[in-house]
This record gives sequence, C-alpha cells and structure tokens, in this order.
Amino acid sequence: TLDVKLGGKNMTFYQRVTARALGGCAAEAK
Repeated sequence: TLDVKLGGKNMTFYQRVTARALGGCAAEAK
C-alpha cells in the first residue's frame, strides 16, 4: 500500500531501502 505510493515517486530510493530490508532481494529483481 504505502510502498506503492512511495515507489511511484521514489522508485530508486525506495527500492534501495527495500533491498536492504529484504537483504538484497529487491536488488536482484531490479
């Protein structure tokens, strides 16, 4: 929910934060 709203504007920034929180999982997808 919130991730979608923030992702639309700060996709790069949010993706980086998410990748760290997931342990680099998001980084692999991108």
